[in-house]
Amino acid sequence: MAQDTNQTTPLRYLTTPEAAGYLRLKPNTLEKMRSSGRGPRFRGHGRNVVYAIEDLDAWSGERVRQSTSDPVAPEDDAAAESSEEGAPQSAGGSSVE
Repeated sequence: MAQDTNQTTPLRYLTTPEAAGYLRLKPNTLEKMRSSGRGPRFRGHGRNVVYAIEDLDAWSGERVRQSTSDPVAPEDDAAAESSEEGAPQSAGGSSVE
């Protein structure tokens, strides 16, 4: 028996807005994560950036935690440190006159 070749194949690659929706993120968040190297793997097809669904699933799977006290992924930890570096430091014990 011949197989029906007219069946639609599942979508393999998603655009940035589609991938963001798949991960329940805003597209801008995904773009920032991509530019800082903290986001999921992506592919450049010409001028288009696309994400393979299996890469999105793998990236998300690396972030599974049992509780909020579980250690964070190294790249997430580095991002938190870099955002703390830019924060103004208050001098302990100084008073404003």
